[in-house]
Amino acid sequence: MENSSIIIFLLGFAAGAGVCAVFFNLLSGKQEALKLDAEKTVTAMAEQLKLSFSGLSLEALSRTTAELMKHMESERKAGAAQLDGKKALIDAQLEKMTKELTEVEKLVKEFEKDRESKFSALSEQIRHTSRNAEELFRVTSSLKEALSSTGKRGRWGERMAEDILKSAGFMENVNYYRQKTLKTSGSRPDYTFIMPNGAILNMDVKFPLENYLKYLDETEEAAAKARTTAFSKDVKERIKEVSGRDYIDPAENTLDFAMLFIPNEQIFGFMMEKCPDVLDFAFEKKVALTSPVSLFSVLAVIRQAAENFRLEQTSSEILAIMGTFRKQWDLFTGKMEGLGKRIEDAAKEYELLSGTRRRMLDKSLEKLDSLGLEKISADSPEED
Repeated sequence: MENSSIIIFLLGFAAGAGVCAVFFNLLSGKQEALKLDAEKTVTAMAEQLKLSFSGLSLEALSRTTAELMKHMESERKAGAAQLDGKKALIDAQLEKMTKELTEVEKLVKEFEKDRESKFSALSEQIRHTSRNAEELFRVTSSLKEALSSTGKRGRWGERMAEDILKSAGFMENVNYYRQKTLKTSGSRPDYTFIMPNGAILNMDVKFPLENYLKYLDETEEAAAKARTTAFSKDVKERIKEVSGRDYIDPAENTLDFAMLFIPNEQIFGFMMEKCPDVLDFAFEKKVALTSPVSLFSVLAVIRQAAENFRLEQTSSEILAIMGTFRKQWDLFTGKMEGLGKRIEDAAKEYELLSGTRRRMLDKSLEKLDSLGLEKISADSPEED
């Protein structure tokens, strides 16, 4: 390929030199004939150069094509080998991917099955929650309706007090009375608890709910404060009612205070937080405020006090019984010892009869046998 380039360069150089010479002669003013000859010569040289160049180009092109084909064949073989290697690698990767896809498909199926199971359980739970929500809404509506009037609220509070009394182990007409009329004043507390030494403790159930609910609905601070003041006033009015009904009466042997039961922990907590002066007011009126939790604690104390009093009250009787028992025990042991002595004496007499006396009788019978007489029983035994 380099030789072809050199030849083409030399031919081009010669042609150029000839052309330059012709033009030089023309410029020097030679004859027209020489000009025509020069043109012919140049034309002939150009044709010859063209033919030479064409031949050389074909030869160079042929060589180049052969080398190119050879190079392409080598590249093709190398590419084919590389392609085969890549194909094997791709096949291995494809097989691995197929296995992984199979595992993924299996895992997806398991996930789908688990999802269906969990979705079914979730759907059932949602339906259950929906039913519970409907039931809660129904109960809430019923409770709201039940608490819409003062009388219904009072009955609901008494029912809650009954549940707490049962939980504390109190029995009606044993540990407490319901709606029992006081003899001197004629008042009827909701509950009268039997205390030690014949004392009683009276309790009323009150449910100041209206202004508390209105407080919860208020969004402005001033209005909420006004509802809090109204709620505090309601509670104080209930305290006045309890303190003014002769629930504290020495003639009835009552304790020097009465109880007011508020049957809702949230309302009781609101009162203690927002209306702390109510507690001082209740102490002044000798009224103890209780919630469901604190009432249970008070009942536990009352029951323990009653048990301790009964134990103390019966302790003297127990001591008297123990004294009587000791006396009877001493008499019993004395008689038992006398009986034992007599039994011992009888045993000695029995031993004498079954021993010595019997042997003497047996000897008498043996003597009679030796004389050949019939055996007879002596009417009286022979004396020693």
